[in-house]
Amino acid sequence: GDHDLMIIQLGDNVNAGAKEAAFKKNIGEFLARLKADCPRARIIYAATWYRRPAIVSSVIKACKDNGCDFVSIADLYGAANLPSDGYVITYNNGSTAVAVGGSLSHPNNRGMEQIAGRIIDMLKL
Repeated sequence: GDHDLMIIQLGDNVNAGAKEAAFKKNIGEFLARLKADCPRARIIYAATWYRRPAIVSSVIKACKDNGCDFVSIADLYGAANLPSDGYVITYNNGSTAVAVGGSLSHPNNRGMEQIAGRIIDMLKL
């Protein structure tokens, strides 16, 4: 209850059908519950890395309804912000792996920096 900042990034894996319907139905209640539990907290919602217009529109409405800030990051998805073939991922425990398959669609270091920059801009730091 004493948090002063929450940053949320949800919705990228909500891609169709029942998942999308459940997300749209519940996102407003989720944000309302966060606001009720932490009334002093500023909530910034960054969405979505993958282009999910239906999800984003639901998030924008829920943010407006609940006094949360919205940061769009969908336009950052592109070659400069994605790992290339052979990209090596280093995990928190120090182990490494070569990115393959779906891993290649996640933000690379530059992409993460771009996302962080959007959030920092919203914070006006």
